[in-house]
Amino acid sequence: MLEELQKIYTDVSEWLRFIETKHAAVFAVWTAVLIAVLSINEFWNLELYQMILILIPIVMGILINLLAFMPFLNRWSALKERCYKINQNNQSMGNNRVFYQSIFVQTYVNGQGTDAAVSRYKDLFRNCSNLPVQGGLEEDYMRQVIEVSTVASIKVYLFGISVKYLFCVLLLVMLGLIIA
Repeated sequence: MLEELQKIYTDVSEWLRFIETKHAAVFAVWTAVLIAVLSINEFWNLELYQMILILIPIVMGILINLLAFMPFLNRWSALKERCYKINQNNQSMGNNRVFYQSIFVQTYVNGQGTDAAVSRYKDLFRNCSNLPVQGGLEEDYMRQVIEVSTVASIKVYLFGISVKYLFCVLLLVMLGLIIA
């Protein structure tokens, strides 16, 4: 059982790293856009309200991505609840005890601590295999798998928001260029 949990933890951690890399890439795009805008001489000749209209969407994009880098996202109950509601009806996950979003959805217990989540994860293991959970270190790994799965799921949710926002801003810029 311990080996299985270690493999799952490694896999979930890799997904988290992958998601964080994606956030870093979008953050780099927003930062590059901000630097490019600020380095254009004509930008500084605009009226103040025009400068603000240009900077607000860029700063908002940066802030959305910075939110994903905040520590302990799994402790923000409103964000966790919203992420759960988005993912709870995803039938493609099934009762997967390895996929990070499935772990998050299946172990999510609103308002209750990680002990309730660990209990749900134990039940999932009992239903899917004959491997017993003996306690101690195995429960600690389960707790870590649940926490990392929760953070990864929230970061994926925030990445979706970030990408949608980026495309909306790009669409508005393109429309503005076409109209102008």
